[in-house]
Amino acid sequence: MTPYRTLSRASLAAALAFSFAFAGCSSNKQSVKDAANLFFESFNHLCEADTLKVSGTLDLIGTQSQISAQMISSPAQLALSLGQPNAEPLIDFYLRDGRTYLNAMGTKTASVAENIGISSDQKLHLPNPFLELSREERAKLFDSVKVKDDVYTFVINNREAEKFLDYYGAAKVNKATLVTTIHDEMINTLSIDIDGTYEIDTASSDLDLKADLVVEQVGGKMTIDFPADLDTYKTE
Repeated sequence: MTPYRTLSRASLAAALAFSFAFAGCSSNKQSVKDAANLFFESFNHLCEADTLKVSGTLDLIGTQSQISAQMISSPAQLALSLGQPNAEPLIDFYLRDGRTYLNAMGTKTASVAENIGISSDQKLHLPNPFLELSREERAKLFDSVKVKDDVYTFVINNREAEKFLDYYGAAKVNKATLVTTIHDEMINTLSIDIDGTYEIDTASSDLDLKADLVVEQVGGKMTIDFPADLDTYKTE
């Protein structure tokens, strides 16, 4: 075999390898972009819902809490509970008839909803922190994605995660992942795991956040069972 033929075959093999690698890279980038678009579109459905019910657990720096939330858009009603497993809730927060009610470890207070920026005729929706981002900016949030059936596992870009956690640059993220189940553009479950530190001057503290949420209802008729003693809450 002549050196020319050897070189030609080697060049062809290298060209094919490069082409396959480039195609795989492009395909991966496209799959991340497509999966990101699906996630944000599905998340937006939650934000536009007239009724919403969510429950799950929140683990912050090793302390686990149970969380539940029910929301009706109009007239605005909300019930939010946060507490330790198998114990009385630490915080119960309610919104009804233009007033807010807070039960913080037994201390019960009430106020007008306008004090927290909610007018009497305002519709209530889940806030969407991604609404102002372009599709390209949204895609930058994720470095990679794995898809199995309806389960999407995203690796979140550390630097982008830091921007969402802290605008002042104190958050340093080492690892961030998001796992969600999406069916027919509806999010059924959502889990997030963030590991890092908060660094201010020479001081630092752990940043360890885990949340596992189940979306129990999106849209449809809903009745929130408020406590019977809301009228007894002390007005501030």
